[in-house]
Amino acid sequence: GYVLDRVAFLRRLKERCIAKGAGFVNAEVISVERTDSGFVTHTRSGDYESKYILGCDGAHSVVRRDLFGSRPRMMAGDEFIVDEPADEVFRIIIAERYHGLYEWSFPAGDRKSVGSGKGIIHPGNVVSKGARHIPFGGVPSISDNGAYICGDAAGMANPVSGGGLRVAMVSAQNAAKEILGAKRGSYQRWWDKSILS
Repeated sequence: GYVLDRVAFLRRLKERCIAKGAGFVNAEVISVERTDSGFVTHTRSGDYESKYILGCDGAHSVVRRDLFGSRPRMMAGDEFIVDEPADEVFRIIIAERYHGLYEWSFPAGDRKSVGSGKGIIHPGNVVSKGARHIPFGGVPSISDNGAYICGDAAGMANPVSGGGLRVAMVSAQNAAKEILGAKRGSYQRWWDKSILS
């Protein structure tokens, strides 16, 4: 495995999109609805109309909730940033004491991120604690007449490692291919046949 600097990755991805002509709106999405001509996304700063909608909005997806009405299974976990020196190793420890889950440890800046299922581990030297919800097991449908969900929104995370960024990027790429002219239903067919599913 490897550790990705997610902030730097997303910043570079955004820069590439802007260079290709994309625009960005920084607003909290409240709800999404289907209209005769596409979709309306309601945000705290206004409404936005679109012909297509691609929901890559995480485990608690508004797009999935409002347009698909489904929900993947969720694995609740605790994530701790501990004041210990980071090493270059990504560890996943599987043992009976984790009740069918696992413990992870990987670099987080100059410190370490450690975690497991909710309430299972209690490390020392904790700088901060957060919760993670890892959606897995998929949902019945990931596309519906111009609406698409990807990555965590579609429950595509790997239940063994909890990893989801790679499959999120590949799923968004395949949804975009359908939007840009591939055969209708190609995105769902890709996922149904994919080893990732």
